[in-house]
Amino acid sequence: MANRVTNSMMQNLFLGDMHNNLQRLLDQQRQITTGKKYGRPSDNPVDVVRQVALETSLRENSQYQRNMDDALTWLSNTDTALNQITDVTHRIRELVIKAGNGSYDAGTDMAAIAQEIEELKEEIRNTANYSVEGRYLLAGLATANPPFVFGADGEIQYVGNEGKVRFEMERSVVSNVSLHGREVFPVSHQAYSITGVEVPLDFIWQGRDEIIQIRVGDRTAKVRIPEREWVDDDFSTATDGAGVIPDQNRFRDPGEMDGYSLDDIAEIINSSLSMGDVGRLVTVEVLKDEAAGTQRLQIRSHTGEPVSLTTWQETDPQGMSQMIALEAVDDTGPFALSADGTLNFVFEDGAPITVNLAAGDSLDDVAQKISSVEGLKARVDGAGTAGARLLVFGTDPGQAFSLTAGGGALDVAPENAASKPFEKAYDLSHIDLMTRLGLETSVRSVEVAAGSPVATALGDANAVHWYVESGGKKAELLINSGPDLTLDDVAHQIRAVAGEWLEVVVQTDEGDVTNPLTSGDNAEGSTQRLILRARDGGAVNVVDLAPDNGANGSLAQAMGLSTAVYGTSGGTFPVGTTLDSRMPGYMNVTVGEKEYTVSLFPEDIVTAGQIDVAKVARQIQQQVGVGADGQPLVQFRETSTGLAFYASTGEPLRFVDRPFGDPAFSGYSAGVAHSLGIATGLSTTLPEATAAAAAGSIRIESSGRAIDIPVAAGDTLQDLAGKIRKYAGSWLDVAYIDGDLDNAGNVSLTLAARDGSPLAIYDGSGGNAQAFGLSTGLTGPDLSAVVDISTDHTITFEVAGYEHTIDLRQLDLDGSGFLEPGELEELPRLINARFQGQDLRASVDDDGRLVLVSPKGYDFTVDAPAMAWSASSPNRSAQAGGSPYGQTVAVRSGPDQKGTDFFGLLDQVADAMRGEDREGLSHSLLGEVDSFLDNLLRSRTQVGALTRRYKTSQARLVTNATNTTDLYGKVAETDLAEASVNLMMSQAVYEASLAVIARIVQPTLVDFLR
Repeated sequence: MANRVTNSMMQNLFLGDMHNNLQRLLDQQRQITTGKKYGRPSDNPVDVVRQVALETSLRENSQYQRNMDDALTWLSNTDTALNQITDVTHRIRELVIKAGNGSYDAGTDMAAIAQEIEELKEEIRNTANYSVEGRYLLAGLATANPPFVFGADGEIQYVGNEGKVRFEMERSVVSNVSLHGREVFPVSHQAYSITGVEVPLDFIWQGRDEIIQIRVGDRTAKVRIPEREWVDDDFSTATDGAGVIPDQNRFRDPGEMDGYSLDDIAEIINSSLSMGDVGRLVTVEVLKDEAAGTQRLQIRSHTGEPVSLTTWQETDPQGMSQMIALEAVDDTGPFALSADGTLNFVFEDGAPITVNLAAGDSLDDVAQKISSVEGLKARVDGAGTAGARLLVFGTDPGQAFSLTAGGGALDVAPENAASKPFEKAYDLSHIDLMTRLGLETSVRSVEVAAGSPVATALGDANAVHWYVESGGKKAELLINSGPDLTLDDVAHQIRAVAGEWLEVVVQTDEGDVTNPLTSGDNAEGSTQRLILRARDGGAVNVVDLAPDNGANGSLAQAMGLSTAVYGTSGGTFPVGTTLDSRMPGYMNVTVGEKEYTVSLFPEDIVTAGQIDVAKVARQIQQQVGVGADGQPLVQFRETSTGLAFYASTGEPLRFVDRPFGDPAFSGYSAGVAHSLGIATGLSTTLPEATAAAAAGSIRIESSGRAIDIPVAAGDTLQDLAGKIRKYAGSWLDVAYIDGDLDNAGNVSLTLAARDGSPLAIYDGSGGNAQAFGLSTGLTGPDLSAVVDISTDHTITFEVAGYEHTIDLRQLDLDGSGFLEPGELEELPRLINARFQGQDLRASVDDDGRLVLVSPKGYDFTVDAPAMAWSASSPNRSAQAGGSPYGQTVAVRSGPDQKGTDFFGLLDQVADAMRGEDREGLSHSLLGEVDSFLDNLLRSRTQVGALTRRYKTSQARLVTNATNTTDLYGKVAETDLAEASVNLMMSQAVYEASLAVIARIVQPTLVDFLR
């Protein structure tokens, strides 16, 4: 069947074509107007998706280019800063070379060059704090703050972090932009120093003549510290009308000695030239804390090499006053001269001097007339006895004189006599200056009586078993058979097993040579001590390996040679229903000047309910870490009872329990160190209910500080711990330990001085230090009583292995055989003069009783028959063993060491300049400066590599942007020429379609109308 084409069909067909042509025309007009090919995704979904992707790529590319610009700006400024630092360092290197090789003549002011070094250091610091747009380039990620600032100690510290600023270079490609400060200024240099314990600002040293040997690397120098103006006069204020009466007893008595301040000592060491220029090797400085009222002596190596110190007593004889003892006479009458007479004195370098005597003169009269002569002093020995005599002394050391008597003078003097020389007593039995200040690095024993055995009954169950090491050199000593050992025998055995790397010295004190005419029963016997030190100046560690194996098993401890702290498993971790069982206990481990906090969780350290010393040791090693040599800072060795801990560097090692982290238990400590017996300082353990019976005060003293703690009646040990924290502050470590917070039982308290010095604790009043088990001293007789010394007139002390006897008749000024209160009050001064207030110190408590303590922490005994007083000091150490100390002390055998950066190195350079240490500058410090320059070169190379990478990436991004833009134009943008042609074509087609429609549609309408 044929289909008919109607008019309406034709009209619809033509109208549709017209609309399509119009649409094409409008589309071409839109493309020309907007420049875009497509107005909506539906125009061309595939190309529109490509267009969107290309637009995203172009935007990312633009951001990456901005990142590149920012990165290149950062790197360019970093390179500028490094270039400036390099220039300044080259100037420093030039100064070091010239100062080290002698280019500067002797007239050059090296101190001025040191000043320039310090100015250059500050210039480097300022450059290292370079910032751009408020961002500090070398601060790591902490870009808001300058990275290198001055710390409280005046040294430059890095306070930035070790993060790095990173930019996105391309999609999923991130790169570093910055260097942190520790890359440019790494802690790659070593600084060695020895910082002493605190002493008061008014500290005075009244020690004997001694020589200090200082070693830095393989160079040594010595300095002599002479005794300051000891005149062997009587300690008393009694006079003969012409001055103080001399006693010439060769013992140091009150008022006879002058002393040095710490500043004086530093000046002597810094300026010493007689036995080597010490100032070329080290800088000695007094570090003062005016607010605390303390000071410390610090000795620093110039060159980054270890420094070691050994004290030797002066052994060259020093002449003292000479003396003539006149004839013994009967003074019970009393004595009176029978006739006039003369005493003619002749000095070896002077004219004769005549002393005229008159009939009836007493011995005191004769003594006063002799003492009125310049250069002479005289006193009566044995006044009022049948054997009294005159002692005549010259006042100029070493000055000899002779005597000729005539007439009645022959009653008291021989016809002719010559003075006899006296030499100064060299007493090795008292503490050395460097030991007193905590600076000594040689390992030295306490003293033993010369020739006496130190180890007896040797056997497998009573053996001497030591481990000795220094750096990589080790020796093990085992003596389990043979005869008893003297100190010389022990020294011989050590030399045999250690070989040449260990220097073993037995130092002998011949004892004080006494003279019955002058010294009475004052006495100190001959003693010896053992000194160990590495020949290369390194630290030496000595460990007892068998501390439970008889008395000999702890011989190193008993002799004071051990450098270890001995711990055994035991004790339990505190428990309580309110105490979180997962909460760790804390222990501070201090190695020299470095302090570490160790966290100890119960599950990590407890075995079968007890604290395991081996597990604690592993936690300590893990959390403290290693030293500059790559070895663990805290070493431990297995012993027959547990473990011995020591510092591989020889620095003093301290363990202190710290409070729990929970504020609710801040007054309690886990007590791990105390449980193991390694807690530094002293400790006491008491029933929790123990309380003070009466009010009073407790005196706590370290080497440099002191505090009086008030105690109220009823105060418990916990109350006392809180008061000590409150009043003492940060210079004391206080740990209160309660193993079971829910139930009553025993509690413990440990105390330690933070500077590592021993503590002296005694009662001011009330007796509470003794009641709480804290007293380290002895409280003696009431000094207001009268003491009969007619039969027993000595008081003998034993401390640090030696005995010292004082003749109490020296206090009996009236010769009555009794010490009256006024005379007895001088006893503390006399004791302090003999012991320099170091090994022992005497004082008087609030009740007028004599109190004895050892500032060095030694155990001691006192025997005073006339006072009915014989006692031994208590042992307050948490550690078992035969140590000569009454508490656990930190022992030093090596210098403090720390890593430092280039700023610390420049401090050493400046010190070496001031000390004119040309050898140290050229041989050691120049290499360190070169090492820093090498690191600067590496840093600049790294910056250069990053800059090249960013520039290459930036160039690639520019090319990529061009190519992507071109492609984008082809995909998304209108080609105007093509669009214009298409527009004209579309317009022509549209107009043609209109013309056709007009021809067809119009007749159809006319026909319709008809």
